[in-house]
Amino acid sequence: REAVLSLWLWQNYSRRQILEIYLNRVYLGAGAYGVDAAARAYFGIPASRLSLWQAAVLAGLPRAPSALNPLANPRAAAIRARQVLAAMTAIGGITRQTEAAEASAIQFRPRPATGASWFALWALQQAGGAMPRNADAMLRVTLDPALQRAAEAALDREIAAHGAALNAHQGAVVVLDAASGAVRAMVGGYGDREGYNRAVLARRQTGSAFKPVVWLAALQAGLRPDTLVDDAPIDIHGYRPHDYEPRYLGEVTMATGLAQSLNTVAVRLLLRAGGPGRVIGLARRLGLNDDLPRNATLALGAGSVGVLQLASVYAPFFNGGMRVSPYGVTAVTSGGRMRRLFHAPPARVIPAGDAAAMMEMLRGVVERGTGRAAYIPGLFTAGKTGTSNDFRDAWFVGYARGDIIAVWVGNDDDEPMLGVAGGTLPARIFRAIAAVPP
Repeated sequence: REAVLSLWLWQNYSRRQILEIYLNRVYLGAGAYGVDAAARAYFGIPASRLSLWQAAVLAGLPRAPSALNPLANPRAAAIRARQVLAAMTAIGGITRQTEAAEASAIQFRPRPATGASWFALWALQQAGGAMPRNADAMLRVTLDPALQRAAEAALDREIAAHGAALNAHQGAVVVLDAASGAVRAMVGGYGDREGYNRAVLARRQTGSAFKPVVWLAALQAGLRPDTLVDDAPIDIHGYRPHDYEPRYLGEVTMATGLAQSLNTVAVRLLLRAGGPGRVIGLARRLGLNDDLPRNATLALGAGSVGVLQLASVYAPFFNGGMRVSPYGVTAVTSGGRMRRLFHAPPARVIPAGDAAAMMEMLRGVVERGTGRAAYIPGLFTAGKTGTSNDFRDAWFVGYARGDIIAVWVGNDDDEPMLGVAGGTLPARIFRAIAAVPP
């Protein structure tokens, strides 16, 4: 098919037109498609104003746009540009004197790094078939630049300050409008500013961040926040979960069990709610489509899910019980015509009363439980911490100012961190983002 398409292009377009089509659409890193977009992204000018060395930088990017662009790696971008200039000299395109002068002029101005390219690439995938094939297009998106900057800064600050000492080197953040599902910020990692998008692609164990689904299932089975549940040793066919703290509290309310993230309470509630199958069915209705274990470990978050998915699961707890589908593009404009994209509207998935009960119990987590680091005086915040075995994953997923803010911290190689729990770095990252004024 590609051979036939190549022959068709060769017969119907001039060589200059083919090159123009390519240069206007080739991906050049940082979410920039086409030379003009890349010129504006890296140098703040249109392509018509590029100097020779700047053009050499862009010409060198198609080989590895995510690794060689000036925002990701200025040193590698400069080395690659000098290779391009040397190649131009070798074929007689420029003189050695010009090569030397342009090579010495390479200097990238310090620019604030932006991770919006993660959102941009995800949004392009969302647009899908709405994108025209043979014309330029402009997307209207849901990104909030202030929240994006705040999310990047919060993640960077915590990992830069504590990551080396705690062996915590990566993270991801999603900010999602609880009422609609519009994604307002997306940070796919720490440091590289593009490439692998951990907020969308990674699958990590949730730990106790999954427990709200178990508690919701218990509510739907007829239990209430003040129902007493035993926090005591339990044995299920040799599986003996225990609490993080070495002591047991005896009978506690469901609300207290969630606030203190008690593991034996979670397993007992899983059984009283109808078992793993019933809870998994509820998770599916909430929008969690990843594989989940069909045993008692489900109650403690042994399943691995995505940050974006888990953010959407929490939305019904804070919007009155409506399931939302995350989206990032609202309209595509091309040729002077705007096409609005259809998004599945919020749909009732749990009763409003159960949603209100969950919201109040999740408020208790930050008021008196494991998520106290996310508490902000004078501002309603709520959410849940999560920590997987051996501190490999740490989460805080919660609500503030109408948004769900989901934070994950860990390592790409699954190496354990040193005591990083959901109530530490992730809760502080959440707090910093939640504190940003609207």
